[in-house]
Order: sequence, then C-alpha cells, then structure tokens
Amino acid sequence: MKLRKPREKKKNILKRLFNFFTDYGRVYWHDLNAVADALSTPEKRQKLPGRIWAFVRDFYHRIATDGIMKESAALTYITILGFIPFITLFITFIPDLPFLNIKEKVTELVGSNFLPESAQQINIYLDTLLRSRASFSLVSFLFIVITSYSLFNVIRVTFDRILSIEFQVTRDLVSQFISFLGTMIFGFLLILLLFSSSSLPLISLLSRLPLLNSWMMFILPFLIQFFALTFIYFIMPSIRVRRASVFRGAFWTSLVWIAAKAGFDWYITNLTNFKMLYGVLAAIPIFLLYIFINWVIILAGIVLVSVIDRQGNSRFLRKDPKRIVRITMEMYADENLSQRLEGFIMKGDLNQLTKTIEDKENE
Repeated sequence: MKLRKPREKKKNILKRLFNFFTDYGRVYWHDLNAVADALSTPEKRQKLPGRIWAFVRDFYHRIATDGIMKESAALTYITILGFIPFITLFITFIPDLPFLNIKEKVTELVGSNFLPESAQQINIYLDTLLRSRASFSLVSFLFIVITSYSLFNVIRVTFDRILSIEFQVTRDLVSQFISFLGTMIFGFLLILLLFSSSSLPLISLLSRLPLLNSWMMFILPFLIQFFALTFIYFIMPSIRVRRASVFRGAFWTSLVWIAAKAGFDWYITNLTNFKMLYGVLAAIPIFLLYIFINWVIILAGIVLVSVIDRQGNSRFLRKDPKRIVRITMEMYADENLSQRLEGFIMKGDLNQLTKTIEDKENE
C-alpha cells in the first residue's frame, strides 16, 4: 500500500475546506433564491404568512415541550461546576506567545463585563492562576479533565434528547473522549483567535478605518460565534445532522446571540442596579443570568436545527417514500440495528408497506 504524500494530504485538507465554504455558500444562495421566488410569485406570496406562522408555531411548540428553560437552568448550574475547571484547563495549555498578551486581554475582558469591585477580585484570582500553571500536579490535571468531560457529556446528552434520537448509536468511551478532545482543541484555537485577532496587523488596520470600525465590531464576533456554533452542532450530537440544517440554525442563532448580548449589556447598564442589591456579590447574579441566557440561545438553536432538519426529511419522505422504506429494510441487514428496530416496526410490516406503495404507484 502506498503512503500518501504530505502534499496530497495538504491538497485534501484544502479541498475539504473549499467544499465546506462552497456548501455553505450554496445553502444561502439557495435560500436567497427561495425568498426571492416566494416574494415575486403571487401564489407563493399569499401562502408565505401561513408558512411562516406554521414554522413559528412548530418552533415555539418544540421550545415548550422540550423544556428549554428548564434545561438551560440545569446546564447553568452544571456550567458553574465545570466552567472554572474548563477555563483552567484552557489557561494551562495556552502558550505564552508574545502577540497574545493573554494577561492584558483577560484583564480587559473582565473589566468590560463585570463591576469594578468584582473585576478586581477576578483579576487577582486569574493572576494567581497564571503564575501557578507550572505547579499543577497529575491529580489536579486529572480532576480538571474529568470535570470538563462531565460538562461535555451532559451537553451531548441534552442535544441528543432535543434532536429526538430514537436509535442512538452506542459510542464507546474512546469515541466520546476523542470528540471531547476535538472540542478542546477547537476551543483552544478559538481562544487563540479571540485573543490574537485584535493583534493581527490586517485586522488592526481595518478596525482603525472609520468606515469599517463599527462593522468589524459586529462581523468579527458574529463570525467567531457562527463557526463555534456550527462546530458544536456538528460534533456534539451522537448522529450526523444535515449540513444545510446546521448552517441555517447556526446563522440565525448567531444573529440572535449578537442581538441578545447587546440587549443584555444595555439592560445591565441602564435598567438595573445589582450593586445596590448585592453589593460586592453583584457579579454572581449577573454571571448566572448571562450563562442562563447563553444556554437558552444555544439550546433554542439546536431546536431550530431539529425543526429545519425535520422539514427537509418530511419533504424527502413526500418526494420518495419508497426509497425510505428500502433504506429502512437495508438497515435490518445490520444485526445490531435490526434488534433496535424490532421494537418499532416488524419486517413483515415493512414488506407490506413496500407492497402497498408499489400498488399505489402502479395505479
């Protein structure tokens, strides 16, 4: 067997990246054409409000029945238990690259999002943490990894339940841990991008231009959030969701996240006085509320992905039901899948269903 040359591997990676962005572009080009066609055709334009209302009603029904608020509250509590170890694990592996200026970036980030008294205490803790990175023992490292993995696993189970996975593919511990490491590596790269983006010469030059300054403050967080959500919606569930559904869900969720963040900042600044109510502990309810809102948006996004994906599947069912039955029957060739499917539909029922479809087609 011939070994693949490094140049060929590089071409394959570039080809996959090219296919990723072209698929993303085709999805939104298709959506723009569909919107233009719906607005330009009188018959479709009349049906458009009804279709939008049906979609919103279905989406709201899923939000209510899946208990998104309850799940977000539970994940907020779990995030508190796993958030500090998760951040600690990131900070442990972030190198001291000169262009990052991690200490200054973190201090600026904390100072812009928390009250002065709380930000001072957090910066003291982070400063101590950065100085003591080299003194971590193996036991501390294992504890941080286990806690972070527990948070990852709870999020994955929540995504699976929202996506209504009936035939869950059993993933062994090694596969789950590989997914966890992939998430960690992507998060590491995302944090590098987040901390270094303002230090890159091109982005710094563009951000200083008067016409692009305001746009860069919106576009850069949107792109980071979009790619992060796209990656999470791909890697977290136990099954592969259609790429077009993930793109659409991540796009609209990122827009909502940008708007919610701006609204949250305005609300905290102008309409509340947490310092008067909580004193030096004012950062705690603000932090909890911020995490809760983020989880509501993320889980609502996976609900949106599920709704869009089911609509695509229903159109496929109406278009070619016979193919669906044949695919299902082929799944019975796998003994493991056959045992799981037996509890839902028998092989004889599938044969009868296929025969019924063929009779209707012959008529």
